[in-house]
Amino acid sequence: MQAVDARPTHRLALWAVFLGVVCWGWGPVLVRGISAPFMAFTPVRMLVGLPIMATITYASGGRLTRAVWRASFVPSLFYTASLLCAFASFQKTSIATSTLIVSLNPIALLIIAPFALKERVTKQKVVWCLVAVAGVSLVVFGKTSGGGNTLEGDLYAVGNLIFWTTYAIGTKRVRDAGVHPYAFLTVATAVSVVLLFPLAFATGADFGKIGGDDWWLMLLQVVVAGVMGMGSIAWANRYMDATLVALLGLGSPVLSSIFAWWIFEQSMTAVQILGAGVMLAAVGVVVARKI
Repeated sequence: MQAVDARPTHRLALWAVFLGVVCWGWGPVLVRGISAPFMAFTPVRMLVGLPIMATITYASGGRLTRAVWRASFVPSLFYTASLLCAFASFQKTSIATSTLIVSLNPIALLIIAPFALKERVTKQKVVWCLVAVAGVSLVVFGKTSGGGNTLEGDLYAVGNLIFWTTYAIGTKRVRDAGVHPYAFLTVATAVSVVLLFPLAFATGADFGKIGGDDWWLMLLQVVVAGVMGMGSIAWANRYMDATLVALLGLGSPVLSSIFAWWIFEQSMTAVQILGAGVMLAAVGVVVARKI
């Protein structure tokens, strides 16, 4: 596998994750502006992103070798499965419940990381992680959510949590093995394209509903949430604990609520503002104390 550049400072990796979290926060806001059905635009969005990811890979010194494909293939399957479960959960249960369940990802990693990644987990990190998740839950449930809960939808949300957590572990292992971050993301995107298009055709997705504004919003989503968001976090994964990356990632739903308030004038309640403050304070303590 191709070697990567010298180990940067921990602070630089932190800034990369912060950038990624901000870009992820914009992701749902951009998707909201797309009028086409999710199953129609998602495969196309991945197809649009594929040549962009591949170009960045080669331009930044990466290569799509057999070793890279072998190392990246299985995590890419979990990434695609996570996308599908997320979509199903949004259809079958409330947005609040599906968002909150996947936000338990840091807690799941705190349990798994010591065994799967040999990461050290302190009691303080566990406590502050629980506080941060509690803050995110206030942001999620502090707003009115459409749709009721169903057992089927809740199980899809749990599946999303499991697949996303497994993908996070796979990402950490792939990056620790020296795989170029954008080469890894190119493989993940390619696998998603191969799997999602047959599913879209099987479910009768109408690609003709992708309108004029959808295309530039889709491209913007690829660049912001994909190239900048996924790319910077994949790069930082080699230099930070997966548990810390996941904890910092809790800022994404908080930022999405703030951006939605700014762009779409969606109100933020006092409970949501309190939850955002709690989450940011908890993450700040972990970062400042290097717990």
